[in-house]
Amino acid sequence: NVEAQKPVYTAGSVQSPNVPADPSPSLPHYAETIQHSATINPGNSGGPLLDADGKVIGVNTLGNPEAQGQYYSISSDHVRPLLDGLAAGDRHNDPGWLVGSLDDPELSSTYRDDPKAERLVADTQERLLKDGTSGLFVEDVATDSEAAKANLEIGDVITAVKDTPVATVGDLCDVLQSATPGEKLPLEGKYSLNAGATTDEGHVTRFGEDWSTDLLLPKK
Repeated sequence: NVEAQKPVYTAGSVQSPNVPADPSPSLPHYAETIQHSATINPGNSGGPLLDADGKVIGVNTLGNPEAQGQYYSISSDHVRPLLDGLAAGDRHNDPGWLVGSLDDPELSSTYRDDPKAERLVADTQERLLKDGTSGLFVEDVATDSEAAKANLEIGDVITAVKDTPVATVGDLCDVLQSATPGEKLPLEGKYSLNAGATTDEGHVTRFGEDWSTDLLLPKK
C-alpha cells in the first residue's frame, strides 16, 4: 500500500552549491550540480533534495563511490525549465539508444548477468582500444526508434556525431543538446561485435571497418 508508506529521509549539508561532476565516461557531464553529504543509495536517483524548510532544491542524481559522503543533485533551477517539455513527451535528444564509452573500465559490467557476453564485450573493448579506437559502444537499440531506423545495431561503435568526435557520453550529450528537433545528424563509426554481417549491397563487414549513416532526431 503506497499511501500507507512513510517517507524516509537522510540528512546532510551542502558542500558546494554549484560544482561540475564527471562521474564516468559512460555518464553525462553535469555542468552544474549541488554537492552534498546526504546519503543517496542505489535506487534513490530522481528523488528530491530538500532544504531545511522542506522545499525542493534539487533532484538527486549520483554519488562518488571513491569519496565518502560526496553526493550530487541537479539543481531545481536547471530542471524547472525542462518540466513542461518532459510532461509533453519531448524526447528530441533521445534517439532510442543505450551507449557506453570505450574509455570506461566498467563497460562490460552492463552484461554481468551473462558472463559469456561480458567476456566478449571486454575482449572487444580491449581490441578496439589497442587499435587506437575511441568512441561509444552501442549496448542497446530500441525497436522502431530513430537509432534503429538509422540501422544502428548492438556492437556498433560511434566515433563521431555531426563531424564532432565523441569519446564519452558527455561529448555525445553536448552535441545532442545543441541540435534541433528533427535535425539530421551524420554519424561515423566502426563495426565490432557485428562484424561479418552482410550489408544490403552484399558487402561483408570487417572488424574495425568504418561505417557512416544519418540519424534523424525526433521532432519533439
